[in-house]
Amino acid sequence: MKIFASRDELDPQSVDQAHLVYYEGVKRFYVEVPDDADPWETPLQLSSFVKRGERTVNAYWSKLWVQQRIVPSDRQNLDQMMI
Repeated sequence: MKIFASRDELDPQSVDQAHLVYYEGVKRFYVEVPDDADPWETPLQLSSFVKRGERTVNAYWSKLWVQQRIVPSDRQNLDQMMI
């Protein structure tokens, strides 16, 4: 299991807005939102879960959230852009 924190990189005093948990064995992502998280401070896609009182985002939505933050491996000329 690996855990990553989501923070506001522009604010050095920011607290964790969410935690991304990745289970390597089953290759699944889950997002955990802290109990004291404010919907206005959490990433936009996660704020709807916080507003509904959900603190754990299921594997489907967590995977979509991750996929939107990484460059697809099949993107044209990716190897040239990354040099």
